[in-house]
Amino acid sequence: AGQLAGGSTGKKLLRLVDRFAQSTYFQQAAKNKYIKKAMEDISNTPLVLTVEVQWLTGTLAINIPPMPTDRLWYGFRTNPHLSIVARPKLGHHVVTLTHVTDWIEKKLVSEFQKILVMPNMDDLIIPIMQSDLEFSKA
Repeated sequence: AGQLAGGSTGKKLLRLVDRFAQSTYFQQAAKNKYIKKAMEDISNTPLVLTVEVQWLTGTLAINIPPMPTDRLWYGFRTNPHLSIVARPKLGHHVVTLTHVTDWIEKKLVSEFQKILVMPNMDDLIIPIMQSDLEFSKA
């Protein structure tokens, strides 16, 4: 599975955060007892994302390679029509900022399309298809 940060924008953001965290200003500020307490409170706050798939329609292709195999491959032939609702929570507070939830939903749909639209496919391991399984006779 891919990562949601995705692409060069996510990498640039991570590099910026790393540079900021390593700066002497940040290091000195982090030693302040009030800032330290606030950082501990934030780092201990659970971040939860609930995603509801409302509907998904499209043509799904399934590939079952010849034996020996234990996998079944699947993917959509074209971009499927997908409707999802993202509900982020920060601690006990539901994030109701529309532009934040819209951004999360667009990123999730984009990532879904990158992973599950042909030529990309995902696979399922199906143990009964393994060639080394011995079947006992009853």
